[in-house]
Amino acid sequence: MSRRMLEAGFVWAVVLVWFGATASPVRAADRDDIAKGSTSRDSAELARDLDSFDFVRKTIEDRYPKPERLDDAWQGTADSLRRELEASGSKAEARRLVTALALSFGESHFAIIPSDAYGKLYEDEDDTAEADAADAPSSEGSVGLDVRWIGDALVAVRTDKGSSAEKSGIVPGDEVISIDGRTTRDLAETLREDSSESVSRFETSIAMVAQRRLTGKLGEEREVVLCRQPGDTIRVALAIEPWRGTPTKLGALPEQTVETFSEDLGDAGIFGFSMFLSPMTVMPVAQSAFESFHGKKGIIIDLRGNFGGLMPMIQGIVGWLVSEPTQLGHMVMRDADLKLFANPRPPHFGGKVAILTDELSISAAELFTAGVQEAGLARVFGGRTAGLALPANVVRLPNGDGFMFVVAEYTTPKEVRLERTGVVPDVEVSFSRFDLYENPDPVLDAALAWIRE
Repeated sequence: MSRRMLEAGFVWAVVLVWFGATASPVRAADRDDIAKGSTSRDSAELARDLDSFDFVRKTIEDRYPKPERLDDAWQGTADSLRRELEASGSKAEARRLVTALALSFGESHFAIIPSDAYGKLYEDEDDTAEADAADAPSSEGSVGLDVRWIGDALVAVRTDKGSSAEKSGIVPGDEVISIDGRTTRDLAETLREDSSESVSRFETSIAMVAQRRLTGKLGEEREVVLCRQPGDTIRVALAIEPWRGTPTKLGALPEQTVETFSEDLGDAGIFGFSMFLSPMTVMPVAQSAFESFHGKKGIIIDLRGNFGGLMPMIQGIVGWLVSEPTQLGHMVMRDADLKLFANPRPPHFGGKVAILTDELSISAAELFTAGVQEAGLARVFGGRTAGLALPANVVRLPNGDGFMFVVAEYTTPKEVRLERTGVVPDVEVSFSRFDLYENPDPVLDAALAWIRE
């Protein structure tokens, strides 16, 4: 997919990127990190930051789907922020001001992606970019631990096989007390105080921030303190290890790593993937799953922790579930009114379909889930999705940062708006952290019980 196609709007990259200063959920929690990055800069750098601010403003004025909100008050805010930027004394301060302009509508999918999040800068963003990215190993990774907020605690819900988290003995149900000395209670308090400024609800915000703190440069370690039983503590040093999955580069987005899995469960099958990105990685796994699980009682699509991606991939995967053209959604852009359809593709799966979701099912994962749920194609199990669901585009700014901006309003065929609300599961599965010691995946078990009825 060429950069020209991306910028022309033929591909809607509905991606929520998880880097530190990218979106409002991490803004308050990482103010200390931003402050550490404050350094003086020269006039040429200031000029690039001013050009970037003007680019962001002009893009919003030209592309934001609700021009009525670009009123005198918003223009006054933009003028005020630019004057502050002219007097700013550091790159970090300038980025904060450009971010403030991008976030001024209080909606998801407006963000500034810091240039250092890109790792290396890909000058050649043509059709070979994905292959080039695959040949360039990332210098970053994670400890292989997934966490979520359950009840009143941050809890381990999954460890990658063979990861430092698994080798350390962490199991689903363990409470995470602190990460590198920062207590999760303190992190939660900070995020709750800032909830009025955040597009995201608390459960999504803290899971995103905690997951980011469990990543880093290869060779680093993260000291994690856990609790299994009241009064007991476990202290482990977790090594940052390479990302698992396929590295992918698309247009102006930083490199992403896409994970996939598929498993035969006897009378049902399950497959999942971490993002709706890298069609060459995800689509063969999905097709293989629909082919190999054909004739089974049901299929489970696990979208927990799926951060979104490309809208055409939604249509492609739903094609295996429909026997006739089916509308999945409705997009209203500045100069276009579009309806999103999925067309049938073999092999058509005729059994039961279950979708698994949680508070980190974001963006394209929400659009996919809402579309199949409303069309009666699947039953949804788990937790409510993030409610960060607006189609967006990403471009590079003159100062090297990325700019993500909303290009359309999106509703389901029944005109239900997903932004802030998210998708409510048909079966909400609630559990405590102690339940996970007996059953590490109650959501999957609920879906399997329905399929096997």
